[in-house]
Amino acid sequence: MFRRLFIANRGEVAVRVARTARALGIETVGGASAADLDASWTRHLDEVVCLGPAASSQSYLDLEALVQAARQTGCAAVHPGWGFLAENARFAALCEQHGLTFVGPSPSIIERMGLKWPSKAAARASGLPLIPGSEGLLQSVDEAVELAREIGWPVMVKADAGGGGRGMRRCVDEESLRTGYAQASAEAQAAFGNGALYLERCIEGGRHVEVQILGDRWGNAVHLFERECSIQRNHQKLIEESPSPALDAETRAQSGPILYPEHAPLVLGGYKDRDEDYKLHGRVRSVRLFDETAKAAAVQDMFVHGEQLTAAPPHIALDPNHEWLVRPYLQWATTTGMTVRWETTRPSTSVVHWADRVEWVGPKDRREPTFANQQVQDGTHRLHEVRIDGLEPDTAYYYRVVTRDSLDRELASPFLSFQTACVGDTPFAFAVISDTQGNPEVSGRVAEHAWGLRPNFLLHPGDLVSTGTVKQQWLEHFFSSMKPLLERVALFPVLGNHERDARFYYDYMSLPAPEYYYTFEYGNAQFFMLDSNRKVAPGSEQYAFLERELKRSKAEWKIVCYHHPAYTSDENDYGNTWYGPSTRGDLRTRELVPLFDRYGVDIVWNGHIHSYERTWPLRGDRATRPGGGTVYMITGGGGGGLELAGPIRPFFQNTVKHGHHFCYVAVNGKTLEMKAYDLEGRLFDTLTIEKR
Repeated sequence: MFRRLFIANRGEVAVRVARTARALGIETVGGASAADLDASWTRHLDEVVCLGPAASSQSYLDLEALVQAARQTGCAAVHPGWGFLAENARFAALCEQHGLTFVGPSPSIIERMGLKWPSKAAARASGLPLIPGSEGLLQSVDEAVELAREIGWPVMVKADAGGGGRGMRRCVDEESLRTGYAQASAEAQAAFGNGALYLERCIEGGRHVEVQILGDRWGNAVHLFERECSIQRNHQKLIEESPSPALDAETRAQSGPILYPEHAPLVLGGYKDRDEDYKLHGRVRSVRLFDETAKAAAVQDMFVHGEQLTAAPPHIALDPNHEWLVRPYLQWATTTGMTVRWETTRPSTSVVHWADRVEWVGPKDRREPTFANQQVQDGTHRLHEVRIDGLEPDTAYYYRVVTRDSLDRELASPFLSFQTACVGDTPFAFAVISDTQGNPEVSGRVAEHAWGLRPNFLLHPGDLVSTGTVKQQWLEHFFSSMKPLLERVALFPVLGNHERDARFYYDYMSLPAPEYYYTFEYGNAQFFMLDSNRKVAPGSEQYAFLERELKRSKAEWKIVCYHHPAYTSDENDYGNTWYGPSTRGDLRTRELVPLFDRYGVDIVWNGHIHSYERTWPLRGDRATRPGGGTVYMITGGGGGGLELAGPIRPFFQNTVKHGHHFCYVAVNGKTLEMKAYDLEGRLFDTLTIEKR
């Protein structure tokens, strides 16, 4: 299954395709003419590029522009919808030539079925019954008259390239045939550039019933029942109805049963996403069946295609408006540096101004800040990143981002600030917000409360958005709601199951390689960030990384962060004690617990469960004295739909809370204080750990 689809169409067509793609977890890119860039249908797409001027011939029908746009936006497939280029064999061939999957028939099939006579010949070769008529294209009107006398009147003369009711005439005698022949040929020539004709007996009192057929590249084919299309005007369909009310059971049975591929005799009623069960209730999200491995030549072709994409010239279609997509936000705070990132609708040349002291100049009502330092990024980027280094530890700095596009249109951020990481036993604080997914109203309120406490940075245990492959969710749900925090404090996230390995996570995050796991120090604490969607068991890459870093760590406080909890009372993901047994947590991540015990990890921070839970200190899979083991925290109440604990209290449970929330942690030398707040900013739980 490809992850990124280019839709070569507009309006209702684009909307229908985009909705289906989104249900399948496929990101969509659409091409629009300059006149359609602000059209309502474009809001259903994850990304939109400008194809050209308003005229369809210079945009939606420009084969080269469409293919270039698909390649330059990283799409693996092109969906033509219907109309425009859906039945254009040259377009399908051009897509294949550039390594793009054309969602539709092959060029040869389009070419064969695009003309009436070749399609009739293919049907005859397959043994299908046909209406009596000519054995090929007519060479003259006299040939048509002679054939009509043989098969009987009335007859239909039809254009080989016909469509939309054009190039057809009903003829009841020789005179009307001679007249209709000339008219049909001239009409077809004018409409399609092809005046060739063929002849069939006219079926009086018949009905127009179609059967939809789908086939794949492996030779599997299915029919999708019949459609009644008899209500027409000028030989053009007005209404399509399924099933046909005109067919009796005996006639319908002639189409046979739906033929499922022999190697895939299954019905999908649900699926399991790691540790989450989803009932489909009749909806099939995605099914992939493989009956052979990829051959070496196919793999090599993909690498060759990747090299071609890398060498391809940049796509020149630009959004006419210069606006912020993502306003400036901060990442990777260290004692000597900070990363500033943002995204604009157009490539732009940008400058980050910064200093530890700022002078304000100009009239009182129009004062502007002046900065001693600046860093410039060239004008080829829309997603921008500037790393500011050479800073002093635990120092307040001020910054501003100014960006200009090729038309010299300027965007300027407000006057903002940040503080570098501290060292030693200097006190610091951080906020923890998790599972912000899909509810910007709630996550925005949580972020406002958290910002009110002025943390030094934000820890996010995953599920930043509901669907990591949907760009609009990153823009409208996450970055918009987290803005009060992210423009002034650095974000340190991990991947949740709703991000998985989505490209947008890596596009928007700037973290040490390989980015799905990393470690960082802040003051006298060290944080160990893991991806629990991947293997974490002994022998895995992440297990080895964690053991190595814990062993070498000299930090006073050791805090681990990943998404799936090893201990939880939740009644959704790991069993339901209202009805039966439960594993009481993720068995995969529980294999990390011996490491936490061995190296004295103080707190493990998790999300995934949309509630609040704090365990007793645990060691050896048993509750122990305060300060004698690891506390496991679940803070999944940042926005996602809430969940409940079960009726039976497990041994590890100290506190549970139903409701949206966030945590605030203050560290001062050998003392750590944690406070949990609800959506109204009310304190509902505290934890203090003191070391001697």
